[in-house]
Formats: sequence, C-alpha cells, structure tokens
Amino acid sequence: MIVGRKSIYQYALIALCVVLAIEVLLLSIQNRRLKAQLSGKVDNSFASLQSGDSVDAIHVRTLEGESNVLKYDDPASKNLLFVFSTTCPHCQKNIIAWNRIASRASTGKCNVFGISVHDASVTMAFVKRENIGFVTFSASQDSSFISGYKINAVPVTILLKGKGTVEKTWTGELQENDIHDIANMIQ
Repeated sequence: MIVGRKSIYQYALIALCVVLAIEVLLLSIQNRRLKAQLSGKVDNSFASLQSGDSVDAIHVRTLEGESNVLKYDDPASKNLLFVFSTTCPHCQKNIIAWNRIASRASTGKCNVFGISVHDASVTMAFVKRENIGFVTFSASQDSSFISGYKINAVPVTILLKGKGTVEKTWTGELQENDIHDIANMIQ
C-alpha cells in the first residue's frame, strides 16, 4: 500500500507540472499579443479623432427636450465642442476652464457647444448645478455620436474648422497651456 500512495503523489506532481507548463505557454502567447498591440502592429480600436479627420452632424436634444441637428455649414467658422458626462469628476474639473474658453470665444468667430452623453433632463440639472456658461446639448439619442467622434473617454475638447474638419482634440483635464493654445486657435 505504501507503493500505491507514492505513485499517486508522483502522478499528481506530473499533472501539476503539465498544468503549469500549459499556463506558461498561454501567458507567453498573451504577452506576444500585448507587445504587438503596443508596438502598433495590431489595429487599435481605441483611436481618437486626429487632425484632418472629418465628422458628421450630430443629432442632439436641447435641454428642453427638443430635437435638433448640430451641423457644420459655414466653411469660415470654427466650432469648439466640450464633450462630457454628468457623472465624471474630471469633466467637473474642466468646467472652469471651459467657461473661461467660452467667454473668450464670444467674439463670434467660434461657436462653442457642450455635448453631454447623458439625457437632456439629467444634463439640465448638471448645467444648473455646475453653472455652465455655454450652450449645451444632449447627444444621448444619437447612437452614432460616440463611435463617429471616437469618444473613448471624457472629458474631450474638440476644435473643428470649416465643415467639420478636426483641427485638434484634447482628452482629459485641460492644463493652463492647453487653455492658452485653445484661446489662440479660436481667435
């Protein structure tokens, strides 16, 4: 009987070694895939808008709930979009910067719009609570907005020129140098 117990332990040890070898193999394969993705060899589905990209009109709702289309018809004007979520703390931190930028853009050369990813009623409460000083819409009804504008995270600041051509985007909280750059670009 002692011989039987010894062989059971040996088989268990062999089985454990096989399982660990398979795990090492699977981790090696995963590591190669991640390295390839980081080096750009694999299509990155989290790409953001780039300068020169074109965007389409957005079907939005006013904060009163009316349907509207935000389109870019004037080739001589610029449009600055502040894309946010009402539950995002980084978006809340950006509001001060966005309000500063919006007040500088009041010269009429640049249209400034807030675009919320939440519905109009939630957005309206947020706009009042946060003292947002620019025209704000809800894009929650337009399912193509998130994918068409490549919104992977918020806050996003998007500067469009002409008929919807991306001039530049800023993702995340704006820094003082970003605010200065945006102000210069919208003059």
